[in-house]
Amino acid sequence: YKEPTWLAFDSEKNIYLAEERGAMRRIDKDLTYVETLFGNTAVSGTDRLRTITFTIDGDTMYTACDSGNWTDPGTIFSLKSDGFRNPKLAISSKQCNGGAVHPVDGGYFFNSYEQGQVFKWEGYSSTNPSGGTTQLRINELFKIKDTSWEFNIQFHPSGDYAYIVVIN
Repeated sequence: YKEPTWLAFDSEKNIYLAEERGAMRRIDKDLTYVETLFGNTAVSGTDRLRTITFTIDGDTMYTACDSGNWTDPGTIFSLKSDGFRNPKLAISSKQCNGGAVHPVDGGYFFNSYEQGQVFKWEGYSSTNPSGGTTQLRINELFKIKDTSWEFNIQFHPSGDYAYIVVIN
């Protein structure tokens, strides 16, 4: 495998492994096979797969992607109904190293390495003020002390605490 960066378990106890410059792999719960779900370039502009998290119901997998520009994929999503094989763009964001789903309210939190920001994705609004199509609702919550720090977010199972793990 190429530079594994993260692993996560789905609700059925299968293992998902993200590779930084490789692919998303699934290892079945009985450890009898490994399959490639998609490559790291399955969504245009995606290169470095970082963290994996699932919605509370387990129907959606979010994968953080470390890309170089604010218009590049920061988070992609794939659906259980597709076998998690067809990722699509969820959020454009620069240098997203980590994302996590809140275990109680289901909100998605993600970061940016560039300025140490932590954001909460509020989902999509049904209409925007100009009457056009849907738009993202993202709120910056805070910044960690220094810029250019790679860090991940993990929630306590109660949802009362978020842990920030700084790698460098």
